[in-house]
Amino acid sequence: VEERTKDLKDKNQRLEHFADLTHHNLRGPVATLLGLCKIYNSREPSDPFNKIVYDNICQTVSSMDNIVRNLGQLLNTEEEIASLMVPVN
Repeated sequence: VEERTKDLKDKNQRLEHFADLTHHNLRGPVATLLGLCKIYNSREPSDPFNKIVYDNICQTVSSMDNIVRNLGQLLNTEEEIASLMVPVN
């Protein structure tokens, strides 16, 4: 029971770390997108400034895609490492 409890605590700690990492890495791009939405001129879609806003939206979304892919790779790596671990008695 003690070993199982320790294993669950370790897994929970890794999950909390992953959640913190995810929050930290995605918060910046989300804040950027929110800001870009605020400065987009929806009353005048042909405003030349909207092209700059649009380009920045595309760049930020691409950055978010990379972050999500990297976080997915991190999860896969963690799972692979866990599958290789053999209990030692």
